Amino acid sequence: MPTSIVISDFACLKFTVMKRIHLPHPHLPHIPRPHLRLPHSCPVSGESTPTRDRIPVTAIQHSVIDMIHNDHPCTQTAKWISRAIVDEYNSRHVQSILHADKGELSKLDEEVMRAIQEQDILSTNIHEEYEEDMTLGSRAADTVATFGGSWIFVISFTVFIIFWMAINTYWFFHLSNFDPYPFILLNLVLSCLAALQAPIIMMSQNRQGAKDRIRDENEYKVSLKAELEVRKLSEKMDAHMEKQWGHMIELQEAQMELLRHIYEKHDQHPDHL
Repeated sequence: MPTSIVISDFACLKFTVMKRIHLPHPHLPHIPRPHLRLPHSCPVSGESTPTRDRIPVTAIQHSVIDMIHNDHPCTQTAKWISRAIVDEYNSRHVQSILHADKGELSKLDEEVMRAIQEQDILSTNIHEEYEEDMTLGSRAADTVATFGGSWIFVISFTVFIIFWMAINTYWFFHLSNFDPYPFILLNLVLSCLAALQAPIIMMSQNRQGAKDRIRDENEYKVSLKAELEVRKLSEKMDAHMEKQWGHMIELQEAQMELLRHIYEKHDQHPDHL
């Protein structure tokens, strides 16, 4: 039997025995495999990202991409980053702006940041929200306050008072009156009406004040979000202008190089031009 066949059989038998007793192969040492990132995974999160959720690095504003580079130096050579990571760092950037401008953030500021991160709409219909929370007593108070502050109430109440005074005067009906001058019963009715109308109008005013406060908060949130969005848009425009300016400089340098090449060629061969 040839020597090579014996050696080969011995090697196979040795490998089988070592495999059964779970010993590492002497010629194949165990080397830990490094963590490899998939070609379609985000360089920050390492998760697989579809094409529609990839944002090119050139489309991200400088301040945000600088924050990403500082936290993740591996993104220095990245061509794109997932939308979720960009939204998260946009929120951090907005938070840093608010901290720099206002210091401690309020509850409304946090709602604005959350709306920017989740791309929600902050503007709401205040009247619908207000109408949903109204009770029967609140509706009655608003109706009484609306009627009490109208010209219909003033005119009708004036006519009622004149009629009351007329029917209680001797020379008008020549009959016995039930509320003679100085019209004590009429004064009592007016006093009771004023005593009841005043708290009802105050309740309506309190509800109107709460409604105005909700409207002011909503306007503040919408204005703050609009201001932050305009600032982000301005930074994007500045970055785009810088990029276009760099392209224009490169194009001008290429044109100057081409003109220099033409002039040199003309000086060397003036008869060929």
